[in-house]
Amino acid sequence: MSAKPSWMWSLSPGSNYKQINNIFHLIFGKWFSFFVYASLCSLFKLLLIIKLVSCLSFF
Repeated sequence: MSAKPSWMWSLSPGSNYKQINNIFHLIFGKWFSFFVYASLCSLFKLLLIIKLVSCLSFF
């Protein structure tokens, strides 16, 4: 039998690695951008709080 069924093709290491890589890119790309966005927002809030505190301490 030279013709492989589709599940055997999906189990071959090359295509399986590509599928896993694509899934990782989809998941971690979204998560990474979300974490970067969240950390930037929290950093900005932290800077605002520090500036407010320093301004209040001058009075």
